[in-house]
This record gives sequence, structure tokens and C-alpha cells, in this order.
Amino acid sequence: MNKKILISASLALASNLSSAAEFGVGLGLNGSFNLLAIEAGGIGALGGNSIFLPINLNKDFRVEPYFSASRIKETTTGNGFSVYQGGIGLFKIINQNEKVNLLVGGRLGYLDATNSYPDSTITSRGYSLSPSLAFEYSIDKNFVLGGELAYENWRIRGTGLSDANQLNYSNTTTALTLKYFFK
Repeated sequence: MNKKILISASLALASNLSSAAEFGVGLGLNGSFNLLAIEAGGIGALGGNSIFLPINLNKDFRVEPYFSASRIKETTTGNGFSVYQGGIGLFKIINQNEKVNLLVGGRLGYLDATNSYPDSTITSRGYSLSPSLAFEYSIDKNFVLGGELAYENWRIRGTGLSDANQLNYSNTTTALTLKYFFK
């Protein structure tokens, strides 16, 4: 249920803001697949590829809802892992020249993950605050190629986690992005 709410909220925000601004759609490919041990013997993945809905509020600011979903199922053991992430980014656009922009800001994210084993299930939910730095190169008037570097700070709660069922996790992530703006 939380997954549907998360995706619906991102799309609703994007549609409401897009009526008065320049908007687009994009794909972010993570440079590394981040692994996170949820418990001893259980490994899940944070990250994965993301879908972005960039909305330029004006020439100086961008709001960027995003979401991703990953699912892994081992056929030999029956173990599985699924993670749904979503959130929103807010960036200051610093125009370098006609084709290059620098973006400074951050993302607030939400995580809903499940580790499934033949005899048990571990659920985890949490949030992140991620300062981010990105660049963009305009290929033409609609397509933008870019990269992003972020420092993610996760606070995750759930069943089966150590330290009173809470995990605090920090890492850096990189992503290559391709976005299309409807102009």
C-alpha cells in the first residue's frame, strides 16, 4: 500500500507543478550498485536505476520527484529482496553557459524494503537526506545528459535490524542521467 501511495504522490506533485513550468522525464543509471547488509546472512540492495520527473520552476530552481524499484529472487534458495524508493529533490540551477548547467541541492527520500526467506520475512522502512551536486550538458533543445554525485544519509527501521531495529547508513552514490524536457 505504501508503494502505491509513494508513486501516486510523486506523480500528483509532478502533474500539479508541471502546469506552470517546464517539465520532463528522465532516467538515472547508478554508477555502482550499493549493497547493504540488512542482517547477518541477508543482503539487499539500496539504489538501482531511477526515473526522474524534472520540473524547472524557473531558470534558477528545479523540483525533481523520483522513484525506483528493484526486485531480486534467488531460484536456488528461495530468498528474495524487493526495494521501492521515492522522494523529491530540490536544486539551484547555476547556468555555466548555453549548454552546461551545474545543479546544487539535495534529495529527501523514502525506502520500503522486504527481505524474504523460506521461513521468515524482514521489513524495513526509512528515509534519507542526500546533499547532491550535478552537472548537465544540453545535447539539443530537449535532451540533457548529466551526472550526479550524492552523499546519502539513511535512517532505516524495521524487523530484524540490530540496535533496537534501527540502521543508520551513509554512502556516496553516482549516477549518469538522461532527461527529456517537453518544450
